[in-house]
Amino acid sequence: ETEISKEISDQNQVEELNKNLVLIADDSVVARNQVKKTAEQLGLEPVLACDGAEALQLLENWASNGSTELERLALIISDIEMPKMDGYTLTTLIRRDQRLQHFRILLHTSMSGGFNQAMVDKVGADEFIAKFEPDILASGIGKHVNQVHTPKQ
Repeated sequence: ETEISKEISDQNQVEELNKNLVLIADDSVVARNQVKKTAEQLGLEPVLACDGAEALQLLENWASNGSTELERLALIISDIEMPKMDGYTLTTLIRRDQRLQHFRILLHTSMSGGFNQAMVDKVGADEFIAKFEPDILASGIGKHVNQVHTPKQ
């Protein structure tokens, strides 16, 4: 089930259409498509990456080229466990890059437990969301979209 409820959809619609891009990094085609559908239902335009390395490459290219994609980026959603580069490493590298560090990052994973929450905090992600509850993901997107990341003190 990938449909979000009407109530959640209405509450979380993206209104800033000039800032409506969401970068989704996940090695699972099924999970990528689930997140993509949720984002689209909220009025976001998804850009898909197969892993953290591909997502970082996209972000760095956008930053280097002064591309409009970076200006339009509203949010980054990443899986944690991926080949080449996991979500923790991706988040850490984004937080170290002055051109990228202000973007909100949601880590979306089937892994659960206190360890993950501690790691999410350690690497500077904005939220950990368990897979796959469309309404919970949509609410997380709505909460963070177009917000600037502020490091925890």
